[in-house]
Amino acid sequence: MEDKKSPQPDLVKIYNAQQMLEAEMIKAILEDEGIPAVVKDARLTLMIGWPLWFRGFDVLVPSDQAEKARTLLENERGPDWVCPKCGEKIDGVFDACWKCGVKRE
Repeated sequence: MEDKKSPQPDLVKIYNAQQMLEAEMIKAILEDEGIPAVVKDARLTLMIGWPLWFRGFDVLVPSDQAEKARTLLENERGPDWVCPKCGEKIDGVFDACWKCGVKRE
């Protein structure tokens, strides 16, 4: 008997976040607009399973929705800013610090 699975769409990276919460927030923005998104932990591992290095969290979308997703994020994005409480550099798409929760002034 042949296993008939639906084909998986080709996914492309449209964003890289250093924090999981940041990646999940980007994913939520995209999904609110009907664009399916996946967060992938971008680390290389040795065969024993230890991380070799960590490159953040990639946000992936189907290739046929990538341009729409990029445009959406560009339109949502304001200037990058620095949190006045903790000093974390915040991507312009966010109105609150993902590290300590302080709202942008």
